[in-house]
Amino acid sequence: MNWEIGLSPITLSIVLISVGALLLGLVTRRLVVYRDREERREGESDGIMNKLVRFIHRLRVTLGGLQGDVARHRLALDRATGELAEQAGGAFNLRTILSTLAFIANENRRLESRLQAAEAQLREQSRQLEEQWMEVRTDPLTGLANRRVFDLELARRLRDYRAHGTSFALALYDIDHFKQINDGGGHKTGDEVLAHVARAMQSAAPEGTLIARIGGEEFAALLPDHGLSETLALAERIRVGPSMEFDGSPAVLTTLSCGVAVCQTSDTETSLFERADRALYAAKRSGRNATFYDSGDRRVRYSEGTKGSAVCSGDSAECWEAEATIAWHDDPEAKALIDVLRRKLSDLRIFG
Repeated sequence: MNWEIGLSPITLSIVLISVGALLLGLVTRRLVVYRDREERREGESDGIMNKLVRFIHRLRVTLGGLQGDVARHRLALDRATGELAEQAGGAFNLRTILSTLAFIANENRRLESRLQAAEAQLREQSRQLEEQWMEVRTDPLTGLANRRVFDLELARRLRDYRAHGTSFALALYDIDHFKQINDGGGHKTGDEVLAHVARAMQSAAPEGTLIARIGGEEFAALLPDHGLSETLALAERIRVGPSMEFDGSPAVLTTLSCGVAVCQTSDTETSLFERADRALYAAKRSGRNATFYDSGDRRVRYSEGTKGSAVCSGDSAECWEAEATIAWHDDPEAKALIDVLRRKLSDLRIFG
């Protein structure tokens, strides 16, 4: 009988316990991080957190049972070793030696069976962990990263920028006229549009870019900064992706508005987001289906291949005029009033 084979379950058990402990440590650390951050999001993730707590409890039970099995096996080996040691000091007894070796082999088989069951449990729990991890990190409708992941990644990139000067840009996107899409086609159409936009944006994004859904029809991208022109060109490619890849499904041609802000030394998570949001607002006010970027004191329209871009500052008459035009165009009551006025003026022969 081979003593090395007899001891192999112990080696396997140590490996399984180590892997399980590492897995448990990883989950626990991640859980603490999310718990600390999500305490500020009251009631949002109680279900997810409870699932993770139950998962950790099951993992602890599995590891505890495995450690107990290994401890019992070691006691059995100690007992067998003692019996063989007694034989070494006296007369040779073949029957006792064979009995002891048979006992060791039986204990090994018993532990090996238990380890195989524990391995299957750990494999299943690893699968469950992956599912829980995806649920915590992913928007279920689009498959993109969710707001939690976006917040964590934004904070990380800001830390890298301060520590190593690794610059990046934040781009915010909003689906134009999404309320009308929902009202006209129903929520099923709205969901199809969201999924289409997400796929197209992800397809246009290069490696190193995080695309996240951060609200109803709102998306965000964390872009590598390779100079303003290249960064804006990338933001624009992502913005036009959904309309460029439109093939009739969903049934609604979709456009996006975009606001971009490149990280500055004085930026915090809040200030960077606010600057990108102001640029997005300028894009919406200018007529939608456009990309604007925040240059610090003004918002500038991006136009590919042209050096002179339209400037839209917060209080400019151009922006307010554009906003008023959009408001009249989108308001059904305003449209009806305009039609009545046009008819009256036509009657007075003011319009031909």
